[in-house]
Amino acid sequence: MPAAYSTDLRMKAVEAYKKGKYHQAEIAEQFGISIATFNRYWRAYNAHGDLSPQKIPPWSPCSFIWE
Repeated sequence: MPAAYSTDLRMKAVEAYKKGKYHQAEIAEQFGISIATFNRYWRAYNAHGDLSPQKIPPWSPCSFIWE
């Protein structure tokens, strides 16, 4: 499984969007992430302000693939 993007990169993308100069697609392209990924970051920031990567639950189908 690929490594999660750093919290620093996530925060920089959100801060750039908060400045209001760029659209979501431009932010995503600038930081090398998809629009869907940026939208997840934006929703997480607005919901609880925490942009830390989440752990995969041990019961998740993805977790069984990598064990």
